[in-house]
Amino acid sequence: TPSARSSYFSTRPTGLRGDRLAVITEVGQSTGLDIRLQFDGAIDALDPAIARQLVPTLREALSNVAKHAAAHRVRVVVASGDDLTLTVTDDGVGIAGEVLGGHGLSNLAERAEGLGGSFELAAADDGGTRFRWSVPINGSRAVSPVLPA
Repeated sequence: TPSARSSYFSTRPTGLRGDRLAVITEVGQSTGLDIRLQFDGAIDALDPAIARQLVPTLREALSNVAKHAAAHRVRVVVASGDDLTLTVTDDGVGIAGEVLGGHGLSNLAERAEGLGGSFELAAADDGGTRFRWSVPINGSRAVSPVLPA
């Protein structure tokens, strides 16, 4: 109902959690994907250099799912500990033997490596694909130029 929707958006979380939720809501509405989001740890206290990379990284990961996975459900976990880890798992068709196309995956790897982290794309345990982007939180130092947000 309109009043329930207005109430939802007026009480929506702000800060980094709110930014992630906005991306999930936008992509879910435009693609029809059932996207579930989970936060673990102190997400709102991230170094700004890391925080600036999270939204474009999440958006690129979900864009890849929407374009290539033929998925119905997606689980997104943003976890903060010694590292900040973004994991996106879908129930789609999995990874082709050879990944062809644009620069999205290399951009994701560059974003992680620029912050001293890593990026991995692999088959999920129960089918589909698992995307894992991880960067160190404490003592994080950019080792190469990071792509603009």
